[in-house]
Amino acid sequence: MSNLLYLDRINRRSSDLARSIENVDFQYEYPRKLKLHPKEDQHHFLVNYVLDLAETAQRVTKTVRDEWQKLEWNLSAFVPAKDAEAAIIAKDWRKPVTVVVPMSFASLETFLTYFSSTFIQQRPIHRYRGIGSNKAKVQAALLERVVQRQSLWFKEGLHLNSMFRSAFVYGLGVVSPRWSKHRARAPVREEVTDLLAAVLADTDLGVSKGDILRFFEDQILFEGSKLENWDDYALLLDPNGSLNDIQDSEFIGHVESTNIMDVLRREPDPEERCFNGKYLRMAVEGGVRRSRFNRTKDSGRNTRFGIDQESMDGGKNKNHPVDRVRIYSWIVPSELGLGDEDDPELWKFAVCADAILTECEPLGMNHGMFPIAACGPSTTGHDIVPVSHLATTFGLQKYIDWSFRDDVARRRKSLNGSILWDPTKIEEEDMMSSEPGKRIRLKQSAFGNMNLDSFIKELSAPESTRNHMQEMMLVIDLLRQSNGTTDITMGNLSAMPERPTSSGIEMAKTGALSRLQHIAMVVAMQGMNDIAWQHAYNTIQFMDESVYVPILGRLEDDLRREYGMVEEVQVSPLDLSPNFEVEPHNGAFPENTNVSALTQILQTFLQVEGVVAGIAESHDIGAFFEHWARTVGAEDFLDFRRAGGQLPGQNVQVMPDEQFGQQVQQGNLVSPNG
Repeated sequence: MSNLLYLDRINRRSSDLARSIENVDFQYEYPRKLKLHPKEDQHHFLVNYVLDLAETAQRVTKTVRDEWQKLEWNLSAFVPAKDAEAAIIAKDWRKPVTVVVPMSFASLETFLTYFSSTFIQQRPIHRYRGIGSNKAKVQAALLERVVQRQSLWFKEGLHLNSMFRSAFVYGLGVVSPRWSKHRARAPVREEVTDLLAAVLADTDLGVSKGDILRFFEDQILFEGSKLENWDDYALLLDPNGSLNDIQDSEFIGHVESTNIMDVLRREPDPEERCFNGKYLRMAVEGGVRRSRFNRTKDSGRNTRFGIDQESMDGGKNKNHPVDRVRIYSWIVPSELGLGDEDDPELWKFAVCADAILTECEPLGMNHGMFPIAACGPSTTGHDIVPVSHLATTFGLQKYIDWSFRDDVARRRKSLNGSILWDPTKIEEEDMMSSEPGKRIRLKQSAFGNMNLDSFIKELSAPESTRNHMQEMMLVIDLLRQSNGTTDITMGNLSAMPERPTSSGIEMAKTGALSRLQHIAMVVAMQGMNDIAWQHAYNTIQFMDESVYVPILGRLEDDLRREYGMVEEVQVSPLDLSPNFEVEPHNGAFPENTNVSALTQILQTFLQVEGVVAGIAESHDIGAFFEHWARTVGAEDFLDFRRAGGQLPGQNVQVMPDEQFGQQVQQGNLVSPNG
């Protein structure tokens, strides 16, 4: 009986989803009391408006997607085999056919290693300084620490790595900072009151006043700005914009793949501000799922798995994928019937499955920017999709692959050369075998004939590829020089002169890294600064819960004066202020500082009598010591400092001996022992 009831419920549910959307009303409360039911004309108008923008935007990347696919194949060392090659692999998978020499991959890894050390491994990733007052300095220091905690919670380094990778492979890397909350179930203990005991009297719990109940409830474990990577194949860019001024575009957007359950799960959250999810569920059940603007299949990423978009959709009651076109656009609300405002406003729109509008309202972000950050270090300043660093050397990579492939083909031919033979004198079955060391039988008519060359002869092949490997090494060196990823930047000093001096090594290293520093500096100005601004403003605007942050670190003295000798301080939303600015990053590699020179300077400070006091009067020696410790690799240097401890030279006051004696007599100065 229970099975019949279950099946009946399933059938009734399927019947409800099969109804026409126009005959259903889920009583949504739409923003600004707009008429956004899928059957309304205003809904149709806005859907067409969003899709028209998407149509215009996708033309920007239409012509370069094939180039991106080839670059992606090179980096994965995977190129789909041709029919002839597939036949060879089918016979013996160990035989090399299409070969990709991963030189572009090595260059990419060098770029990412430098950027990881320059940006991701730095603590904090984003730096702020207060403007105008000491209070602003303290608030900026607190903001910096809160943002750094959020970076750790939401694994910002992983998303930055993906952004950098896209920038070097495709020429453009885009992320979207958005406010996110991570919820978890936490145990709660509550004492039973008279009222609660009365309410639970008719239950089987058997509780009475004074008992302690333990239960679980959903709580916000942590919250903060989280980066969302946008796939280059799914970007919708303003064709009249430029990368360096991407915030001046009229609109920007992307296509994202999600599923109907995720849409329904987010809809009840008032912060998501979504609607029409139930209508979308009905449309998805009817087979409306994908967007014509979803071009991620052009990437060929799933080619080697034999998976395409259709095979991932599944059948009924299996999975429910859906594509969402999201557009951020400057509009005049009165012109689109969205309000009385005659001045431009930044709005956000989302259309799922090219049919159902699920978001439509002013963006409402205090930072006043598109919620994106983009970088493309090879831009001319006038293009929206620059030619990437790896694309500029794609021709060299193709030549390297061709040289290696031709050399492999020549060797295969030499092992299995072309042979002329007389089928009347030699057994045909023996000649058809390609195995080495085979036995060849003569027919009886050839017995006794010692002139075997008249029966069989191997045709000689010209060794036209003899110098290919030597030429290939020259091209590899040229590719590295073009990308700026020479042996020195990769940590290989074998090309250095014999017995190089330390200064010579430092000069070579500095020169090799200068190109990478320039690239990193451009990326910092393009993308990292925008990320820092948006992280900070999002925190000030949306943070609800207080969070504890450490005192140790940058601007520690300012925090000590405010909070005293404590290790951590609780930061509430009221402790943060927009009176700050982002400290620009110069893109320098952390270890690009001359460690030997710094060590010699530090030794001079510590050994020459009287010099320390003189320098401490105008310089912070403790800060210099911390800088030196981090430069030589002591990233966790602050963990070893005692609570309230100060380094030599920090807050040092230098005075003449006579004045010092007077201060001691007056009791203003005492020894550490009291």
